[in-house]
Amino acid sequence: MIQTFTPSTATAIKSLHDMLDAIDRAESTGARVQVAANLLHEMGFDRVVLTLRDPSLNPTVVAHAGKTDMASLTGLGLKPLPGAVWRRRLPHLERFRVGDLCLLDGSDEWVAREFFGADPSPAGDGQSWLPTDLIVAIMRGPRQDVIGTIKLAGARDGRRPSDARRRDLAAIVRHLTARVSYDALEALAMLRHERLSLLQEAGASLTRSLDEQEIMRELARQVQRAIRCDGIAVLVPDLQHDILTTALRLLRGVERPRGQVRLGEGLVAEVARTGRPVRVGDREADRAREKAGLAPPLSMYDIVGESGAATSAVAVPIRVGIRLLGVLAVHSTNADMYTAEDEEMLATMASQAATAIANARRYAESERERRTTEALADVARAVGESLRLGEVLRLILRHAVSLLNVEGACIALRTGDYLHIVASIGTADVLSGVHLPINASLIGRSVLTNDLILVNEFSGDNALNRSVQHLMRIQRTLIAPFVTGGGTIGAISILNREKPFDGEDAKVLQRLADHVSVAIVNARLFEEIEKATREWKVAFDSTASGIVVLEESLTVSRCNTRAAELCGFSIPGLLGRRFRDALVGAGDSPEGHQLDAFISRALIDGVPVRGTVRDMATGRLFSLLAASHPDGGCVITFDDVTETARLAEQHRKVLDTVSDAIVITGLDGRIIFANPAAHTLFGRGNLVGESASRLVSDGSRLEVEEHEQAGRRGESRRYECEVMHADGSARIVQVSSAPLHELHEVTGTVSCLRDVTAQRADAQARQRSEELYRRLVESATDAIFTVDADGRFTSVNAGFLKEAGLSRDQVLGQHYLALVDPMDRPVADREMRATLAGERRRAQVRCIGVSGSRLTMVTTAPFEDSGQVVGALGIVRDITNDEVRREATLQQARLAAVGQSLGRVANELNNPLASLLAVAELQISSPTMGSEDRRAVSQIVEEARRASQIVGQLLDTTGEAPQLGGTRAPVDVTTVLKRALDHHSYTLRSLDVTVESDLASALRLVDGDRLQLQQVISNLITNAEQALSEHHGRRELRVTSAMDGERVRITVKDSGPGIQPQHLSRLMEPMFTTRGSRGHRGLGLTITHTIVRDHGGHLEVHSTPGDGAEFTIVLPALPAHVKGPNAAGGTAAQLEVTPVDTQAIPDEQSRGEAILLIEDEHTLRAAISRFLRSSGYVVEVVDNGSAALDLLNSKRFDLILLDLRMKGITGEDVYETMQAMHPEQSSKVVFMTGDLHSPQASRFIRLTGRPVLAKPFTLAELAQRVQQLLASQ
Repeated sequence: MIQTFTPSTATAIKSLHDMLDAIDRAESTGARVQVAANLLHEMGFDRVVLTLRDPSLNPTVVAHAGKTDMASLTGLGLKPLPGAVWRRRLPHLERFRVGDLCLLDGSDEWVAREFFGADPSPAGDGQSWLPTDLIVAIMRGPRQDVIGTIKLAGARDGRRPSDARRRDLAAIVRHLTARVSYDALEALAMLRHERLSLLQEAGASLTRSLDEQEIMRELARQVQRAIRCDGIAVLVPDLQHDILTTALRLLRGVERPRGQVRLGEGLVAEVARTGRPVRVGDREADRAREKAGLAPPLSMYDIVGESGAATSAVAVPIRVGIRLLGVLAVHSTNADMYTAEDEEMLATMASQAATAIANARRYAESERERRTTEALADVARAVGESLRLGEVLRLILRHAVSLLNVEGACIALRTGDYLHIVASIGTADVLSGVHLPINASLIGRSVLTNDLILVNEFSGDNALNRSVQHLMRIQRTLIAPFVTGGGTIGAISILNREKPFDGEDAKVLQRLADHVSVAIVNARLFEEIEKATREWKVAFDSTASGIVVLEESLTVSRCNTRAAELCGFSIPGLLGRRFRDALVGAGDSPEGHQLDAFISRALIDGVPVRGTVRDMATGRLFSLLAASHPDGGCVITFDDVTETARLAEQHRKVLDTVSDAIVITGLDGRIIFANPAAHTLFGRGNLVGESASRLVSDGSRLEVEEHEQAGRRGESRRYECEVMHADGSARIVQVSSAPLHELHEVTGTVSCLRDVTAQRADAQARQRSEELYRRLVESATDAIFTVDADGRFTSVNAGFLKEAGLSRDQVLGQHYLALVDPMDRPVADREMRATLAGERRRAQVRCIGVSGSRLTMVTTAPFEDSGQVVGALGIVRDITNDEVRREATLQQARLAAVGQSLGRVANELNNPLASLLAVAELQISSPTMGSEDRRAVSQIVEEARRASQIVGQLLDTTGEAPQLGGTRAPVDVTTVLKRALDHHSYTLRSLDVTVESDLASALRLVDGDRLQLQQVISNLITNAEQALSEHHGRRELRVTSAMDGERVRITVKDSGPGIQPQHLSRLMEPMFTTRGSRGHRGLGLTITHTIVRDHGGHLEVHSTPGDGAEFTIVLPALPAHVKGPNAAGGTAAQLEVTPVDTQAIPDEQSRGEAILLIEDEHTLRAAISRFLRSSGYVVEVVDNGSAALDLLNSKRFDLILLDLRMKGITGEDVYETMQAMHPEQSSKVVFMTGDLHSPQASRFIRLTGRPVLAKPFTLAELAQRVQQLLASQ
């Protein structure tokens, strides 16, 4: 703490003597310093700062005189600074020293920067005082250590001090330094006197007690009186085990216990290893350590712990001679708190405490030895006086608790692989009766290793400790084993006390354990003898058979209750009687002689003898066992076996009548008994003496021998084997064998054999049938499954797994609805519920398989167990392809029907249209017709042609219905696209759809069916129409085609609502539709995808919800050199009809050629004949086929115009008749028909090879065709 003194008003002192005297008269060091500061101020300095400093040069007392303003330049130079700054300045001040003063020149750059933080003042004349001039005096003590500093600034006369003035200043400084040093020495002397008194008091107080803990507490109290500190600790380091034990710890007067910690490398560890005191937090001590090359200031955690922080600490050893008893340490949160004097004081008190602790330990040791000796004598006396184990163990536990000052103790004795806690006391009472596994407990480890176990830090996490930690909290324990000549029989354990256990405790406990071992062995021996005696008495009296002990005179000397009962006497009445007389009666009787001979044989042979005797008077049969007694006489065990013999006879009869074979074999493996069923099974008259192994087949012999050996070992077995009949046939038998016991010994085996040959044959037949059924099911192409009552799969066949694309383990146990399309799950659930209710059901359901959702026909039937439906059998057949083909067939049928109807209609329409065109053209050529009439007739001609085109388009569209895998030929995709757009133009216009087409001009042909491809495009446009019809935004349809390498790419894109992402992957699935509520079946895109795939291409779909859908067809293109049919397409395009120029009727006039016109339409016939006659031809006209044939019989014609479709005899019939009767005239025929799109008509014309005029035609076309044909003849 820094003491600050302020200047006081003082009378000017003129002489140096008076100044020094004023310093001496001051009452304290602080007052002297302030007086000196005032005097220096009076000597002519504006500012004076006088500072006393500690060994680290940090200020302790500061006195000011003169101006106190520190903000000015001069004030900054006088500002008090810490010791580190002055330690840096001291070497630099030497160059300014003049005697005892340092005259700092303000023009020096170091002075201005270091003291004033400013630029140096300009150099003066050497006599004037500069603003940055400064006088510094260093006060040094007797050992030349710095004890203070004096700074003088601001000479009031503006001049640097003269030599005389400097001498006066130096005299004041020296005198003040001497007085301050004297004051310090005087204070030190007083302090040492006080500490000496404290040491004397501490030594006296420490010797008053012989309790070690009380001595440590008294030591702490005395240290607190002598040394300022925040905390005190007495610690016991263990260098060997690197453990630090806290004996006492006080923090701000409060005791703070702490368990054992690691010794580490801290302050206490260094004191323990070096035996010397250690002081840290003091700059002097820290610098001394650095100069000595020691480690930097050490950690104080081992002293302070987790309870607080410390800056300064002193630790000294507590030693007796060279023996380290502990470490005494003090600490404080203040820096530079402790000096060498404090260290010496603490070391002295530690030495006093060491002596007191050593005396206390010697006294405690002697007391412990006395108590131990008395306790052991008491235990030895108890062991000698009592053989009752419980009493001895309780006495030993009481002494153990008293001697070792523990909370509880227990004794555990070994029973097999466990330790049984048989006695306990104190807190260990909760463990009484507990059984601990010997391999998984701490006390068990002591028993196994015969070692003492000492634990002062008990860890509950250890598996050896966890077994008892849940019963009581154990912190410390000491365990000693009970070692005897026969091995370790148990252990004694003492539990928990404040003080850790040590080696002396272990010796005491082991001595107690040795006494316990002797007591236990003696008590057990006594208990075993006593128990054996009791058991023998109880066994003798409770034996079910009669037992008598006979003297050499054959009289009864001892008997049990049963013996007396069998002989018909009481026990006293039987004793002393001859055994023969008591059992079968006195007198000369055969049974009496038989019994006498039986007893004599036992006495003579010296071995046990068995026999039976029947009392003829009563009819009782006795079984006897006689053995000689070592002390003379004999012991006879006998019983009434009359009832047993009768039961044996009954059992024999039962064995003779049972159907199973019963065989008993001896230890040698030979049969000693076999019932009649056994003789029948083996086909032999006598089985006794036969080896059992010879009666079984070679393949079963080893197995039977192994089972027989197991029976002789006392094991029961059940097995099957093959036995051989006497006729050589093999029989399969089930065998149940068990050991045969007599007097608790195995004397053979008894086996029961049941013939199961017929049963095994039936089972094999059933197995073959089931295997055949399983193979049939597995080989079925349909998917077959069974489910339980909860709808979970219990079995599936290979066809099911193939369709599902799953393994059997993935399917079994799964619910059947998991493999049903979510859209059909309600239907599937309804059908399965009906089936499980007992109905047979059949339904179409979409199932999820390896190739996605497929349409299947599911047939289900219930199966029952004990009249209850327990599950269902199902057969699943994939009908997806059948449904696609059926839909395509339906479309084919519909299109074919429409085509046939349109063909008939077209023929009926084309005839009047042809008539209309011909009449209109003739009328236009009339010179009398006005311009308005001519214009009207031209419109009629135009509309007639348009009607004809519409009919042609309809016929081209319907044509022959497309079939999957139909006829392939080079197809012009552009023509297909145009016709599809024309076909849908009306619908698109009615929906206000803007159609944009971008069709490549140089598109290569593709190999395919024209009508199938037209159906593909039509399906895609139909889908777009349906999407746009529901769309409220812009309605656009864009159709494009282009070459993509060697492929033709066709795109149909609409601006409709688009397709949801979850539906994109399912668009091609059969029966999938989002418009099911409007009657759509979901097969359109399936058929489209199938057709495109069959053409070697693929169909792509791209869609973003809200931005329409785009379908792209990619087809392989034919080579560029491949040419296709006439672009007109259709059936008519396949006929060899040369195109004609119809711009104008040729000017060339006829030469009068004869033409026969055969036409049944009156108007058309009149118009054509009129036109041809006006052109100069000779025309004969007939309206039916019969008239034409009659006319041909008499005339020849240059050209014959023959209508193909006429009433009565058709044009085909006329032509065929002409070929037969007038072949040269048939080569002049030109057909006319409005039914050219009919397959029959087109096929007929193609076969004839004759030209054809398709109705309706113009007169110009007729004229040019007639001229071409006549010119070619």
